[in-house]
This record gives sequence, structure tokens and C-alpha cells, in this order.
Amino acid sequence: MAQEQQQLINENILESQKISTENDDQLIKQPPLSEPTEETEVSPIDKEVNNFIREFNEWNTTIGKDFSQIDIFVKKIKEMIDEIKHKQEETGNYPTTSEHLTNLLTISLILNSYKTTSIKSE
Repeated sequence: MAQEQQQLINENILESQKISTENDDQLIKQPPLSEPTEETEVSPIDKEVNNFIREFNEWNTTIGKDFSQIDIFVKKIKEMIDEIKHKQEETGNYPTTSEHLTNLLTISLILNSYKTTSIKSE
């Protein structure tokens, strides 16, 4: 009886493998999802904002921050926002504008909270 059960199990396994193979033939063959078609060039403002964010993150994660940097960061943010606005007016639609503005404004809020805290502690 155990031998008959094992035979049935083996037959079921073979049948399921056969069905699986038949189904594989019916699958639609698709190209890989991330197949780059061409290299996209990063604009100068994108590079500038990304470098600024890296610089800020590095400063923000250090212990014993140099709070004199805050005014320098704020000045850079204002310049970049003006440049982004100009680029948007010039091109009509600048794809990364909202992302950059959101990141820069978030950093501004963080800097403002540091500045407020440092003034209160003096």
C-alpha cells in the first residue's frame, strides 16, 4: 500500500511538472524592466542641488555643528531657488523643480530651527 501511495505521489509530481512546462510556453516574453535606452544628462542645477544636499547632510550629521555655516547655507538656498525659478520661466517646465524646491525648503526649516535654538541658548 505504501508503494502504491508513493507511485501516486510520483505521478502527481510528474503531472505538475508537465503542466508547469506547458504554462511556461504560454507566458508572454517581456524585455527586462530597466533597460536604459540612452544616457540622460544631469543638468547643472540638478548637480548643484544634489551636491548642496550632500554637503548639508554631512554638516547636519556632525557632532558639534559650526552654526556659522547656517547663513552660508541659507544664502546658497536663496541663490538656487532663484536659479530654479529662472530656469522654470525660461523652459516652461522644469521636471525636477518641485522636488528641488521641497528639498531646499525642508533644509531651510531645519536650518531655521537650528538658528532659533542657538539664539535661545546664547
